[in-house]
Order: sequence, then structure tokens, then C-alpha cells
Amino acid sequence: MRTIDGYVCVATRRIPTSFLGKKILYGPKSHQICSDFHNGDVKAYQALSIAERAKRLLEQQDRISSVKIARLEMRIAESTKDLPELKDSKSLVVIVAESAVRKGSDNPMLGPMYNGLLPYKKLPAQLLYNNDFKPFTTYKEAINVLREVNQELHCPGTIASFKLEKVKKQKNK
Repeated sequence: MRTIDGYVCVATRRIPTSFLGKKILYGPKSHQICSDFHNGDVKAYQALSIAERAKRLLEQQDRISSVKIARLEMRIAESTKDLPELKDSKSLVVIVAESAVRKGSDNPMLGPMYNGLLPYKKLPAQLLYNNDFKPFTTYKEAINVLREVNQELHCPGTIASFKLEKVKKQKNK
């Protein structure tokens, strides 16, 4: 089981696209202070101060209207043996491992259908950033979507617990 526990930036785009929703998560990536992720290669800033620096950089971009910092906690099942550990979780996402099948593809995270938006590739789910970061609330929902990913998309995938909480503004002393 892989654990993610740290900070991310939640940026609101001025003009959402069908590919990238209105809100996007940003986290650390190799040589950049911030890079958008909507895939399973999730990383979080370990220090709030670094997330705040990334927030300031994102706020300078014309395509971004606002940025908030959030705490992200995830437990990602790395094999089918890990899946039962997530059975009692009430906040789950499905990660589609498209890159394992299609070169150059992402590994999108999926949540339940929400707000009448279009589903992801005819699955009973939506991209997490298109459904306002709403996770599945039952293991059964998530496992059913994971099965659909395997059967309909012919892709491997996994399930992860998902908790995203806005960080309260720090008071200056």
C-alpha cells in the first residue's frame, strides 16, 4: 500500500475545458515546483511553505483565477492483495492505468457521476476533476467501476482512499 500525505494546490481555471475541468490539483513534479496531475502518479508537497510558494507561482498564470492549498491523504492499493484494506473506507477513487496499455496516456482518477456531466469513456464514473473531487462513498461502487475499467477499457487499475481538505489560512505571528 502506497501512502500520500501532504499538500497540493487546488487551482480554479478561468475557462474550463472538456479535458481539464474547472478545478485542477497541482503537486510537485521532477524539476518544476508545480505540475498538474490528474493521474495516478500522485505526489504532494511535504512542507506547507513549498505549497505556498507553488500557490504564488500558479496565481501568476493568466489561465488561473484562484488557488487554494489543501491537504491530500491517499492510500493507494498497489496490488489486489491491498484492496481488502480499503473495504471500510468511505472515500475512494479508481485510478485507471491507461499508460500501461497506451503509450503517452495518463492514469486518470475517477469518482462517481455528478451534476449530469458526461461520463468517462462510457463508464459509470467521471474524471475526479470534473466531478468537483467527489469520491465514491462505498467500496462496492469503486470495485464495480474498477471491474468496468478492466473489462471495457482493457486496462489495469486500482483503488485508493482519497481525502482532500482545504487548509485554513495561517495566522501571521
